[in-house]
Amino acid sequence: MLPGFLTKAMNLLLAREGRSLHLKTAGAATAVLVVVMLVGITTYGLVTAALATWFVGREQTRHHHLVRSAERDLHEAYDETAHALHERFDRLDRLLTTKGEPKGEVKGGPRDETK
Repeated sequence: MLPGFLTKAMNLLLAREGRSLHLKTAGAATAVLVVVMLVGITTYGLVTAALATWFVGREQTRHHHLVRSAERDLHEAYDETAHALHERFDRLDRLLTTKGEPKGEVKGGPRDETK
């Protein structure tokens, strides 16, 4: 479809009989200008797309590093919290098994040797 359109456009611009040389040249110049304009617009679009891709890729890399850092910090905080909770539960368990008595004098507990 496009080649037929281009053929008709070129015939319309260049093939008229009875036109002066100046008008034929202006038609040819118009055709060249259209081609140059299309090439320029395409080049501008490609350069713009390449720059946008570069900026987006850079931002994604930065965002990825931030997410990794946040995940690492979150895991460290989770581990610290879990460790603190385990220590508290162990201390509460010791208090419950000793019933407030000093260590080594547990009655009825696993350290009770008086049975």
